[in-house]
Amino acid sequence: MVKRLSFIFILTVLCVWTAWGNNVRIIGNVSVEDKDVDNTTQIATVKIKIGWDNSWRDAFNYDAVYIFLKYKVDGVDELWHHAYLMNAGHKVTSGFDYLLSNSTGGENLNQGMFIFRKDKGFGNAEVDLELKWLITSNADRPLKREQFT
Repeated sequence: MVKRLSFIFILTVLCVWTAWGNNVRIIGNVSVEDKDVDNTTQIATVKIKIGWDNSWRDAFNYDAVYIFLKYKVDGVDELWHHAYLMNAGHKVTSGFDYLLSNSTGGENLNQGMFIFRKDKGFGNAEVDLELKWLITSNADRPLKREQFT
């Protein structure tokens, strides 16, 4: 019994010691205007800058920030809807990478993404993102380019 309790305590201390990332925030405004939506493909480019304190990566582990997008039409009384991310075409600041999250199994139906450091390091992070969103991908509330004016 003593060995088991010691292991749990050590594991807890290690988890607390390495879990430093905090103060996640969006820097500036997030918006999509009609000029950000390709008229032919109906793909919107969403530009976001995020930051967090104490970002870290070592030889085995790293922290990550999970982001997802939701939308609803102004002036309409409705629920928020997922803005599903495309499978490709996203851009992130040099030195960072991303991993898409898709439990739908559908093409271009990624509910969010994890953003993390590519290389070992520690410090505050600021990451510029350009996310690709097919505005017709949510069958519950597909959008048209004209709705962004």
